[in-house]
Amino acid sequence: MECLTRRIAGGVLVALMLLSAGCRIGGSGKSFVNENDDLRSENVKLSREIDQFQERARLQEAELSTLREGKQGDHPLSGATVPVLSDLKFARYTGPVDTNQDGEDDRLVLYIMPVDQMGRMSVTAGRLNLQAVTLEANTPPRVIADRTYEPLEFDTCYRTGLTGDHYSVQLDLPENLPGDLKTITVQLTLTQAGTGIEVEAQESFRLRRR
Repeated sequence: MECLTRRIAGGVLVALMLLSAGCRIGGSGKSFVNENDDLRSENVKLSREIDQFQERARLQEAELSTLREGKQGDHPLSGATVPVLSDLKFARYTGPVDTNQDGEDDRLVLYIMPVDQMGRMSVTAGRLNLQAVTLEANTPPRVIADRTYEPLEFDTCYRTGLTGDHYSVQLDLPENLPGDLKTITVQLTLTQAGTGIEVEAQESFRLRRR
């Protein structure tokens, strides 16, 4: 009995010594207490880094907002005439062409110029609708070809060079045109993106027929 008591007392003493030493983990030399301290230190470090990142992000956003406000401007200049889309014109070399060399025109190649209120060429974003129409006496107008250039496609039609600035668009004519059709009228409608302003142009062209 005395031996058992001594063994129990010895075990308790060893346990107390381990607890006071911090209970080693495996063979790494670390204790539960040291491990918890390390984790707490790491958490504090990460928390500080997050706070610093959020502060930098806040400062950058404030800087971007300031730059945007500076670009927009709060006080427009007085006395300036703001260009406004006012008209649509056909440029030189516009007309029907024979693409397959069979003696008959089968396509309309149109060079067009949006212009502002001062008559100047205006680079414009918008949607362009083209219609080829037959106009005959005592007969209602008949659309024989129709095409719409959406804004992205219309933007790719811009050209500049020796012939000047313009938009180059095309409209294919159907193969089964009436044999006696000699003249065709083109109706253009340009709707400006952003403002919704519409401008139109119309012109008649003589077709080459066999």
